[in-house]
Amino acid sequence: MGNIITKEIEKVVNQILDKCESIQLASITEEGFPRICEMEKVFAKNIYEIILMTTKNSKKIEHYIKNNKAGIGFSDENNSISLMGYVKVMEIEIFKKQIKNTIDMERWYKKDENDKYIYCAIYFNLEEADFFIEGKKWNYSINSMDKNNFEKEKFK
Repeated sequence: MGNIITKEIEKVVNQILDKCESIQLASITEEGFPRICEMEKVFAKNIYEIILMTTKNSKKIEHYIKNNKAGIGFSDENNSISLMGYVKVMEIEIFKKQIKNTIDMERWYKKDENDKYIYCAIYFNLEEADFFIEGKKWNYSINSMDKNNFEKEKFK
């Protein structure tokens, strides 16, 4: 178990996240190996609520259907952040209000020939974090499952 995230550390980490245009997202393969993908950050309210977009038929979606554990990494010149948690794969229309004016709606809301959305949202919920900030390391375990009433389950 880790410490409670102080407001000062949380503010620094969120500022780093705000400046990032891309982040690394890890899923777990069928063989148990981590699979890391560089992804455009679509929306991040803070480290507790990060939304990414990907095609519904991507490898990472296959992985998350079987195992919804995920990792996110991002950094700046001197600091690095590793987040571990759970993801929920969701239809993107759920997040239209949240992400309106923050993303290229034309790009992410494309439909196929059957009028179905091509992309889906990956909603990340934080469970544990490692921060390397200004030469110091912190590890935090967060009871985010209770805090956000986010269910640990396998999503279809």
